Amino acid sequence: MASDRRLTTEEVAQKVHIDRVTLQEWIRTQRVRAPKPVIRNGRSVRLWSPRDVKLVREVKARTYRRGRGRKRQASHREPQGFVERAKTRGGRPEEIHAQTLLNHREQFLGLLAQGWGDVGWALPRATTIEALRAALSPLARMMPGWYRLTPFLRETTQEASRSDIQKTTGALNDLLTRRSVLQSELQTAKDQVALAQGALDGASTDKETWRTEHGRRTTVRDERQLAWDRLGPQCLELEATRDDQVAYYVQHELLAFITSPRKHARNPPNLAGAMAGLPDVSASYGFQQCAKEPSSGWPFSTYQIFELIDDTWSQVGRNTKDALLQALPATIQALQVEHVRTQLERDWLCLCEAINDTDVEVEDRAAVPYRIVATFWKKCAVPRTQEDIVRAEMAQRDLLERQRALATSVEVNLLSQP
Repeated sequence: MASDRRLTTEEVAQKVHIDRVTLQEWIRTQRVRAPKPVIRNGRSVRLWSPRDVKLVREVKARTYRRGRGRKRQASHREPQGFVERAKTRGGRPEEIHAQTLLNHREQFLGLLAQGWGDVGWALPRATTIEALRAALSPLARMMPGWYRLTPFLRETTQEASRSDIQKTTGALNDLLTRRSVLQSELQTAKDQVALAQGALDGASTDKETWRTEHGRRTTVRDERQLAWDRLGPQCLELEATRDDQVAYYVQHELLAFITSPRKHARNPPNLAGAMAGLPDVSASYGFQQCAKEPSSGWPFSTYQIFELIDDTWSQVGRNTKDALLQALPATIQALQVEHVRTQLERDWLCLCEAINDTDVEVEDRAAVPYRIVATFWKKCAVPRTQEDIVRAEMAQRDLLERQRALATSVEVNLLSQP
């Protein structure tokens, strides 16, 4: 029957009225159970039954309400299954799973908070792509090889839009699917050659027949091996193109967010939100969605340490190292967050050394806290010898004694008041 005719992936997308890239994304994320690919007319294709098409319709119905891609209703304060932004020129909404977006935000937020001393001064002030990459480069040392960060650091001159990325990704997925099918067929051909070789070796009569069959199977194996070998460079070339396109897009999106005249602070939560959804959605849209669900753990202790040093530095009128070192014990003592206070007391020697190593006369005065914090974390990460441990304990003891003296002085002043 005509109604039972199996359809290709492109035909299914047209029949269900969704974009082919959307359907491929649903297959990739296993939202849709797709039929296994087969070779037809020399191409790797998926052939969908009427039941398969019905399941795709059900996924679409669960994702969208009636209308042109409007998002489904979500209960108050609950993350939506999918969030969307303005439609593309073709009318298709851009999607990213809400929890995925928030997870990426938390990862970027932790990285930015830890490295704020290294990137916090230059990143919000970047005005060129080169300056943006240079500002973000210290993060690569903290999390080397992280795939979410790599596109922000990759040098590229290939201009691309999200539509270009989607087309390249679709072509790459088709090629990888075809290569997977070829790999399976190649293994089957190798097994058949081995079987024919065994039959030929064991044959006592009619060896010519077995030799002919072995030769035929060997030819099939060689043809499939050649096709497999040809696909390898094509996949690598498409992957490089895709990576270049993603790098261009995410870097220009983030730079546009940073240089935007909109009045949003260029702090770790906002920058992490802008970076979290790229390249699936724009930087501004990722920022807007993440702002609706603030991070439950913010501010992280790493950023609280930066804020303490930054606030203390701005309050020190003389802007000298000695003035900062004199003011910090009382500021640390007044901290309400116990684990942050404990860490600063334990690593007081590292903080003192970081302050002394920072040239406050040469550096921009507002940049001094960033340099101090960056140096502080580097010193904390250095393995300590027994001598270092004892020196740190002695410095901590001196700090606690100064804090007790300060507390006693305050009590005396209070008692002396009428």
